[in-house]
Amino acid sequence: MADLPTEAQALAIRAAVECKALRTLINGNAETLAALDTTTKTSLVAAVNELVASVAAISTPAWVANITSMTITAGELVIVISGTTYKIPAFQQ
Repeated sequence: MADLPTEAQALAIRAAVECKALRTLINGNAETLAALDTTTKTSLVAAVNELVASVAAISTPAWVANITSMTITAGELVIVISGTTYKIPAFQQ
């Protein structure tokens, strides 16, 4: 049986190896956050928050406000936008 200092050192090494493995896995197999496609690279939380803010900033196209009605009849989707009717055939399986 190993002595206490040897066991403590083995534990510290194992913990460091596991932390590095988790960090690499979380970062998409990259060793640092520099590999992120976001502007913010300080932490994963900050990068995710940047992504959430970007998605929230996407505005609805103006034409969506002009949709008068949308119905599914006789196997087709019928959309009325600003008085113009568009008929889209339903998908067949």
